[in-house]
Amino acid sequence: MDEVKIGNQIWINQNLNVNTFRNGDLIIEAKNQREWIEANKKKKPVWCYYEFDASNEKFGKLYNWYAINDQRLLTPEGWRLATDSDWTELDNFISSNSGIDNESAIKLKSRSGWIKDENGTDDFGFKALPGGFCTEKGQFAYINEGGYWWSATEYNNTDSWRSAIVSSVASLNRSAMKKKCGLSVRCIKI
Repeated sequence: MDEVKIGNQIWINQNLNVNTFRNGDLIIEAKNQREWIEANKKKKPVWCYYEFDASNEKFGKLYNWYAINDQRLLTPEGWRLATDSDWTELDNFISSNSGIDNESAIKLKSRSGWIKDENGTDDFGFKALPGGFCTEKGQFAYINEGGYWWSATEYNNTDSWRSAIVSSVASLNRSAMKKKCGLSVRCIKI
């Protein structure tokens, strides 16, 4: 796995794409909408590719909250899931070192793959990809338009914090997202 140092943090510079927990246990792949919904009903860890299509592998896997919050650990040895505070620190570092507030998304976005010539400058080698997300109902949105990443920080019983970069917005944004949704994952070095 490639990594990149940004400020005092070291990030994996690609979306996570594993199908086992750290101990080797397999994570269920949802191959259709019914399997996604069923795994979430049972609060089971699950992943999928965008539109359940392996040709979207370049964006990494989309995981539900139960996969990222499992005690068997989704992240590789020596890494952990980024928290909401980690994402905020990343955003603040880029904003304070660029001389321009609210342009962190442009500096994190990959130089290709985004719609409408909304590619980024990727100044820090983060390579943010627009992998979209999977809804709790197993429907998909925003491929090539937005990247959505889980935070390890819970918002409440049904939601968790997430960070996002979308095509027409220059800043990194964060908000709550339903735990039954499928988002990308970025890891930070311990």
